[in-house]
Amino acid sequence: MQEFKKLVKTKKLFFTMLIILTLLTLFVFIYINIYINNQKAVYLDKVDDEYTLANVNVYLLTDYFATLNDSGDIERFYIVFDENENIFVVRLDDETFDELSSIHEYTYNAEIDKANSELITGRTKLLPSEIKNYALDYLISMNLENSNIDENIIYYLDATITNTYILHKVLYIFIPIFLLELVIIILWIVKYIKRKKKINLITEEELKDFNNYANCHVIVTNNYVVNYKPRLLVIKIDDIKWLYPYEVRNNKKVCERNIFIMTNNNKYNIGSISKIDEEKESEYGKLYQDLVNKAKNALKGYTMENKNKVKDG
Repeated sequence: MQEFKKLVKTKKLFFTMLIILTLLTLFVFIYINIYINNQKAVYLDKVDDEYTLANVNVYLLTDYFATLNDSGDIERFYIVFDENENIFVVRLDDETFDELSSIHEYTYNAEIDKANSELITGRTKLLPSEIKNYALDYLISMNLENSNIDENIIYYLDATITNTYILHKVLYIFIPIFLLELVIIILWIVKYIKRKKKINLITEEELKDFNNYANCHVIVTNNYVVNYKPRLLVIKIDDIKWLYPYEVRNNKKVCERNIFIMTNNNKYNIGSISKIDEEKESEYGKLYQDLVNKAKNALKGYTMENKNKVKDG
């Protein structure tokens, strides 16, 4: 029994590696989530790199002065001033702009009540030269020309790239990977359960008398044929209707041999040998003869007569 279990033992290395990979995927996502949510934002004028988490206090907000459509979505650019009259370029979506509408109205109408400044947060990007030129032209048109704008404004704040936005993007990547790993795990477990059911058909009593054809990876007992490599097949000998040897030739030389077994419901290919030598050839012949002797009610050999009998039922 121990020898049989060793031969049909399920290799769990793939499953173990898959579990580790799945847990690693989950760990990486959790780490990214914690890392992003714990980042400290710096003020926009202190930024020295792209995609830095930054914020700016909006005291005044202009109309949008330029648009881009490179990504397929219209990107609107605005100029904002903080309470120290520092000038910044920001990209806002419609929702954020609406939240700042009272500041926008106050920017163009000083007679209304002064709006409270609001802090907006996003990620920094390098300001394209054409957008920078548009910003300068817009400031000139507002009689707010700032000769230092070309030096001071290197990055703009993209307020559409929030932590939530980034985490959603990460989710789009990680969820399919995680689900695929879970599906593979479930399929492996289902396959493992089915394999165990097949193995359990072979009892200790059954294994008191069996032949192991190691080169063909087949065990034959009094009642079952067990093909244990490359896949597990357990076939009840009484269910065999027809069996015959099959060979594959290359340049008239036999390069592979198999035994085909047909039952009422299935057709199996067992006992495959390749790189044939004298030892394998001998064992293959003994395996076929063993099956012929045990499957007394089965048709043997590939003939048109046997083929028509099987076809006619």
